[in-house]
Parts: sequence; structure tokens; C-alpha cells
Amino acid sequence: MALYKHWFVDFGPFQDGEFIDSELGPIPKGWEVKRLDDLADILNSKRIPLSTRERSTRKGKFPYYGASGIIDFVDDYLFDGEYVIISEDGENLRSRKTPIAFSAVGKFWVNNHAHIVRGKMRGINKLLISHMAQLDMNPFLTGAVQPKLNKQNLLSIGISFPEDVSIIEELLDEFHSYSSKQISNELENQSLTQLRDTLLPKLISGEVRLKEFKEQIESVL
Repeated sequence: MALYKHWFVDFGPFQDGEFIDSELGPIPKGWEVKRLDDLADILNSKRIPLSTRERSTRKGKFPYYGASGIIDFVDDYLFDGEYVIISEDGENLRSRKTPIAFSAVGKFWVNNHAHIVRGKMRGINKLLISHMAQLDMNPFLTGAVQPKLNKQNLLSIGISFPEDVSIIEELLDEFHSYSSKQISNELENQSLTQLRDTLLPKLISGEVRLKEFKEQIESVL
């Protein structure tokens, strides 16, 4: 998310260039403000809510999504592919305790408490998730007690976007590199934790010496 903000909100890589005024503030020359519906299709008409009772008789392997993620598994699916799910209502739209936009991949079902969105070109799904994560939602919400992001307001959300599509490709490469490093660090941490849990009792019992312990730890780093 920090990478997206650096590129698409703070325009870090483009600070040396010329800027123009827009409804979102200054943006680099050669960029424009697009509405969300310029970049993605909204597929809400395909949603079908299932009551708790209905779901209890339709247990299966397909995720059943609500506004904040998977809430059950059912025996059929409505969508198959790569999509973005965006919360439509609920307190979490204000509190942001969990993400309000997240990826859903494969076969799944969605209820009517979440918008279902699909980017019109490669990479848009990732950009939408990152954009929603840093966006101040208050101007787009209705309902004092139960916050709601209706379809009309969702579609009106403005996003600064480059005319040069190669910039999107470059950002996606950065995303991929960043994600790969994250995964590598997580795997390294898992290996170190596993090695520690295995070797520490042996070190305490005298089964291995301190030198051997250090050597095995260093082999993972």
C-alpha cells in the first residue's frame, strides 16, 4: 500500500516533471482523473444473498463472501476468476479494523453486503485494492448509524491515472518485486523459528554445542 501511495498519491517518481491541476489536486502532466467505473466493471446484479438457514443446508467447498471477507462455505458459486470485493455497508467502513477492499480469486459466492468489481485491464484489481486502502471514505458514505457505500458513490470515486500504460506495467513489476521480498522474508522467519524451536532444547540439554547452534542459524541467514 505504501508503494501505491508513493506512486499514485505522492507521485514520488514524477516530482521532477510538470504538474497540472485536477479535482484531486495537482497531478503529473500526462495523467488524468478517472472514475472507478472507467477502470472497472461492477457486477452487483449477479449477487445473491443466502440466509443462515439456507447456508446451513448448502454446505460445500466454495467461499461465501460478505462485506469483510469469507463468512461461510457453500455448495455452488456465482463467480469464477479474479475480482475485487469492496464493502458496501457496516461499521468497518469507518473503523477500518479489516480491509474494506480485498481480492477474491477462483470460484466463490458473494452476498449483497459487498460490491463485486473486476478491472477492465491487467493490474487494475491490485490498484483498486491499494487505492481503497488509503482513501478517506467519509465523503462517499451515507447513513449515520449504519455506514453505507452505495453503488453510485462507489462509481464516483476518482483515481489519478497515467495515460502511458507502461507506467502501470512498471508499477506492477515493483509490486511483484516487493511481494517476492515479503514472501522471502516470511519464509526466512519461518525457517529461523522452526530451527530455534528444534535446536534450543538440544542446546539446553547439551545435545548440541553453542558453536553448532550458531553455525546452523547462520546457514539459514
